[in-house]
Amino acid sequence: MTCLSLEAGATISLYRGQDLTLLLSVKDPAGAAITLAGAVVYFTVATIPEGIPVITKTSNAVLEIKVLAPATAGQAEIYLLPADTSGLDSAIYAYDAWVQVASGKRYPVVPPGQFIVGPRVTVL
Repeated sequence: MTCLSLEAGATISLYRGQDLTLLLSVKDPAGAAITLAGAVVYFTVATIPEGIPVITKTSNAVLEIKVLAPATAGQAEIYLLPADTSGLDSAIYAYDAWVQVASGKRYPVVPPGQFIVGPRVTVL
């Protein structure tokens, strides 16, 4: 399994049907960790230019996004499973990540970036 640190402007590239874990670190403008206690993390991949979601993940489902302990460290793992990409066309999509903190305020923590799905040759 591959783990990739998710940062602003990062291009995510994987093959259809590949496992990938993304490590998200949520920080304020000064670089201090923002607590994820009571927060909900969202990750979405959508078609370009239509913006139709093809992958949606939320920390409300632990098998999709897991807030790492301690929550005050501001880190979460986003799990991309083979089923998430196996039905997608090989193409360039857009992705982003948002956090809704315990107070209900919503923040984009990773601006839109490229999500590239490449073809697979070997079918498992």
